[in-house]
Amino acid sequence: YLGQPLGPMVRLLAPTGAEMLQNGSFTNGTTSWPAYPFGVTGTAGVDSVTFHSGPGALRVDVTAVTPGGEFKVWQDPLPLVHHQAYTLSFWARASSTTQLVAHLYSDSCPSYRCWNDRRFWVTPEWQRYEVSFAANATASAGLNLFVRQPVTVWLDDMSLRPGDTGLFRRDFEHGAVLLNYTN
Repeated sequence: YLGQPLGPMVRLLAPTGAEMLQNGSFTNGTTSWPAYPFGVTGTAGVDSVTFHSGPGALRVDVTAVTPGGEFKVWQDPLPLVHHQAYTLSFWARASSTTQLVAHLYSDSCPSYRCWNDRRFWVTPEWQRYEVSFAANATASAGLNLFVRQPVTVWLDDMSLRPGDTGLFRRDFEHGAVLLNYTN
């Protein structure tokens, strides 16, 4: 028995590399962030009223979706190295709880995915999302984000950096616990 916790869990790792995404704060509007509706009716632009940190957030409004349709926002090229760890983080909120799908795409990766589909449940409250992963190939890839139902989604402070974040420590009265889910 380790006893009572002496404090909250603490992250021991942080991404170590340089920022890979351009304009992740949307300071320069939607520069570097093309958007396209595939079988949906929708728009994307900067919202200077609703944001996590100023001066604005990317706002994706989807008003109608045909079966299989999706609204895509992306950025490329992003140079990935096989087996290298990366951390994607961002802030998001939605007009109603919805799923945001993300992946890294390249013709040079197995099944065209350098990082397979990852689903994030986005709620009406601003929340920070973070995930570490290892690239499954060396490639020039695109980070793709998809909205697949009628909803408004806000994205802010987008970041992709080399490095892993999956090591935590929590101290207890009679010991410590390490949680290591690094790549």
